[in-house]
Amino acid sequence: MIGSDDDVRAVFAEEYETLRPKLLESAFVEMDPVVDGFAGVFVELVRMGERYVLRQTAVGSGNRLLEISLVDEQLARIFFEEELYR
Repeated sequence: MIGSDDDVRAVFAEEYETLRPKLLESAFVEMDPVVDGFAGVFVELVRMGERYVLRQTAVGSGNRLLEISLVDEQLARIFFEEELYR
């Protein structure tokens, strides 16, 4: 037997919250347009459900340059830090 409408809504609301992206960290990395081809990138670490997503986006164009999805949070944070200081 299916529960009440409130029970069904609560289950879907909880599931939605776990899948909704949560921004963990973000940073702007300034670059030389002559050398690198663009003025800078926006780097963000987002939690999406059970995974951690590292994204790098060109600031001027909005083009996604990198997107990596990882299960290990520590490894995702290491990659995030590496993107900031390379």
